Amino acid sequence: MRSAALFRRGTNAVVEPWVARCARWCSSTLQPSLSDAAADEMVAGILKKQRRHIARAVTLAESTRPEHGASLSLVLSKLRQHSATTTDEESGAFAARQRRIAISGSPGAGKSCFIDALGHYLCDTLGLTVGVLAVDPSSTVSGGSILGDKTRMERLGHHDKAFVRPSPSRGHLGGVTARCWETLEIFEAADFDVTLIETVGVGQSETEAAHLSDLFVLLVPPASGDELQGVKKGIVEMADAVIVTKRDGPRVDLADATRGHYKRAVMLTSRIAPPPPRPEGLESELPSAADCMRELEALERRKPVIAVSSETGYHIPEAWAAIDDRWKQHAGTGKLQARRRHQRLEHFNAYLAHELVARAQQRLRSWSADGVGGAADGTP
Repeated sequence: MRSAALFRRGTNAVVEPWVARCARWCSSTLQPSLSDAAADEMVAGILKKQRRHIARAVTLAESTRPEHGASLSLVLSKLRQHSATTTDEESGAFAARQRRIAISGSPGAGKSCFIDALGHYLCDTLGLTVGVLAVDPSSTVSGGSILGDKTRMERLGHHDKAFVRPSPSRGHLGGVTARCWETLEIFEAADFDVTLIETVGVGQSETEAAHLSDLFVLLVPPASGDELQGVKKGIVEMADAVIVTKRDGPRVDLADATRGHYKRAVMLTSRIAPPPPRPEGLESELPSAADCMRELEALERRKPVIAVSSETGYHIPEAWAAIDDRWKQHAGTGKLQARRRHQRLEHFNAYLAHELVARAQQRLRSWSADGVGGAADGTP
């Protein structure tokens, strides 16, 4: 007992000073690099969809410099006063009209080409404005990024109604950047009708983009596995829609076969509603063919599986119709409102943890450079 009490006393002696230091770090104020007038000018430019000001604001979000973080906070606080996204607190109805769609998939699945084809269809045919955040992986050796996803979006990258911004992941896991939420706030303040998030090439468990978006769309290339592969992938369970890409040329049959595999996998991993009660008798134990068809149609609406071709435009309108129908379902039931409220809470927790770790690492680096373990007065 005495040893346990001594251990707790020693632990408290170590932990309590660090808790006090963390509190001082969080309460410390930093002077933003932007003046208040410059921030107002940037906010006015963002609200007018001026590319230069949007790009400068995203650069502040990507930066790791503390003064840039303070400038970003100043800009976002001003943008929130003019936010086009509103929520009716009394009725609980979700009134936002901006779609926030995450596009994910394995490396080489055709994410950039699909976004180019989909975005061009949205801008040219439907007359919508589109903002694209293309996350590019950063090298673990040099720390740099090629930022070459925009080169595959030739039509969308030059369209007047679109803004494409490549962004480095900086080693952040989950397929997105650490400040992706702030970038999405900037895009929505610019009043883009649709915001598309392209993740880095992901595997089976990188699903962070699903916690930043309204809908999570998974892209799979032809010959990407059978039903078992689709069932065991955790990312398939998180997806709101599955898109089989590259259905063109000699890959048509292969893409259709892959669509069939994933369609059966979606049926196995989705909850099937029980059939409605029927009259007593032997036949009542089995659902009718009409009940089965209605359930299958409802299942396809909940998680559609569509094969498309970004090169020929095959089923691109149908893919957007399915995505938009799914978004309207969530908006009509209030699910989007609850989802974004939960996302804000998750973002706050992640941001707090990220800032504490970043400041601790920065202070440790300064201590290592000075060759000391801390200041004599106990301050960090």
